[in-house]
Amino acid sequence: MKKAIIAVLFLAGFAGAPVCAENGKYEVGLMPGFAIPVSGNYWGNSTTGVKSSFALAAYGDYRINDMFAAGLDIGYDFGHKAQGDNVTNSKTKMLQITPHGKIMKDMDMFGKKGKVYGVLGLGMYNLKFKNDDGDVQDADGNSSVTKFGFNLGGGADVEIAQNILLGLEVRWHHVFSALASTNDDGTISKDAVNNITPALKIAYTF
Repeated sequence: MKKAIIAVLFLAGFAGAPVCAENGKYEVGLMPGFAIPVSGNYWGNSTTGVKSSFALAAYGDYRINDMFAAGLDIGYDFGHKAQGDNVTNSKTKMLQITPHGKIMKDMDMFGKKGKVYGVLGLGMYNLKFKNDDGDVQDADGNSSVTKFGFNLGGGADVEIAQNILLGLEVRWHHVFSALASTNDDGTISKDAVNNITPALKIAYTF
């Protein structure tokens, strides 16, 4: 079931793109980065929250015209370890599947072709809660949750060789109601997850 959902989302991300690239340009790439927790009662707490995680994303874009592009991101945070947890190594791993749109401007950078851009993505984020013993359940009894979220950011890249791009990108990721926790009065509250993720961008255009 999960593989089917991923396949549907992947196809949906490119549903609006023409089959051939005669009127546009394709771009595919990888973005290794660092997902930094920010904000929230728990997630971004520097004492009781979680630590930063290595992150890796793959993406594909179709350039509609000189100003706009559309595409899909698939990203993964390898493990946000709980602060001060040295025994069970509790970690939260996160998978992101988000179609996106970009607005961009071409420009000369150091005598080479480059561009700057802004990006907005909307889609699904899956969080898994793990420790050394296996799955960990949240206050709702779930060891895995899938929630709607968005990401917003921008970046710049330059063509360092024919069809090869190198750049930098920063995005803010927000996942709605992803963390269930028990309050002092026994009620359950749900907090959002927020990450700021700076990343290196390596891409190929064709």
